[in-house]
Amino acid sequence: MICWSADGTSLFATETGSIPARVVRIDVATGRHERWKDLAPPELAGMIEVNPVHVTPDGRSYVYGYARAATSDLYLVEGLK
Repeated sequence: MICWSADGTSLFATETGSIPARVVRIDVATGRHERWKDLAPPELAGMIEVNPVHVTPDGRSYVYGYARAATSDLYLVEGLK
């Protein structure tokens, strides 16, 4: 995800493949970037990705989706001593 800030001086961008999704704000004049937010649901078990991420130009609101692997396998072990 990449989108311009409302004032046009910076970009919001996500670092690909990070969990939680790290959103940075990049100053286009200087190239300086700073961490803006880390986004993920409260429970990270089974997380595959956090994507897509969308930020409003004013930076006041955001939304994201995520994919989770099934974590409901049950194993029965018998005969242990």
